[in-house]
Amino acid sequence: MPHLTAKHTRIVAAVMCAVLIGSVVVWHAMARSAVGQMSISADYTRYDSLEDAHDASDVIVVASVVDSRVELLPPGAVKASRGSTGRGVSTSADTGARLVATVHRVQVSDVVHGSTVRGGDIIEVSQIGGFHNGVTYQDASTTLLTELGHQVVLLLETTSEDMYTPINPIEGVFEERGGLLVPVNESVAPDFRGMTVDFLSHHLCVAAFGCRAKTLGYSCAAFCSVPAT
Repeated sequence: MPHLTAKHTRIVAAVMCAVLIGSVVVWHAMARSAVGQMSISADYTRYDSLEDAHDASDVIVVASVVDSRVELLPPGAVKASRGSTGRGVSTSADTGARLVATVHRVQVSDVVHGSTVRGGDIIEVSQIGGFHNGVTYQDASTTLLTELGHQVVLLLETTSEDMYTPINPIEGVFEERGGLLVPVNESVAPDFRGMTVDFLSHHLCVAAFGCRAKTLGYSCAAFCSVPAT
């Protein structure tokens, strides 16, 4: 075995120390990466038809995002719960009694359904998830409005905090491109594919006023002036 001089001993010690420090840095970086993103799961009511989605919505609007912020909100502010109807959300990741949520201010350009908002209004829409204290909380089925194009079509319900929230992140959020509703989630029901905003307006008008229109002696096409094309 070769004899180690004091100089060689110092060099070996320095190399070992460097390796140890490097390992600690790598471990620390991995630990930070591990806590930098947290997957959250939520259970939502799904809708297979436009009629069911319409019934679940307090308002349906075409809108654009003005700005967004992240807050810790009580669960009722992210998703309303309406007793026996089964509408609501439960999540496996919360902060105490509050959830990490992104609150968007959106400006309404057109109201497809509902009487509580008008064109030009700015309303607040909450979605589960967001970046908080160095951690990104993400629900696999949720696409935040800030990730979408300029115009969105939202099927919304009111919450306990005077906000709105999508009826669910799949049938409740669409991009609007040239009048066409583009789903943000591939698992959307077939009834929601290939729609235009005009068709949605007409379809919901017929669903809401069809019987009344017939009672008044009008056809649905005349009463609901937007053609079903």
